[in-house]
Amino acid sequence: MEHKEIKIPPKKLEARTWLKRTRIPHTLANERFGGIDYGEVQEEALRFVDELYEMGALKVRVVERETSEGPNERYADTLEVNLPKEEAARRNIIDLANTEKERGSDPIKDEGQKIVTFWWD
Repeated sequence: MEHKEIKIPPKKLEARTWLKRTRIPHTLANERFGGIDYGEVQEEALRFVDELYEMGALKVRVVERETSEGPNERYADTLEVNLPKEEAARRNIIDLANTEKERGSDPIKDEGQKIVTFWWD
């Protein structure tokens, strides 16, 4: 009998809620928000999410995935941001996304998309 690997799709949860509920250190983009003290990491990530909302983001979601350690060990290295319609706010969020991108990657352009993704590896 052949066994098929079952892939569990990532969960997308509101970022502030997820950050406040998560108690596992370094679960959001450790490369970006890494630190020794969990409280500092959580506060820095929350400040970043709050900044996105202050810029006009309609919604900020964490894309959560399971780690190889099992279903209780979760991490996220991606934020999905719903963009507003207002041109200046869109531009500011897209500019921030471009400053967060890896060097050498193509810049994000405003092409009327509804979502911009922040991804840290």
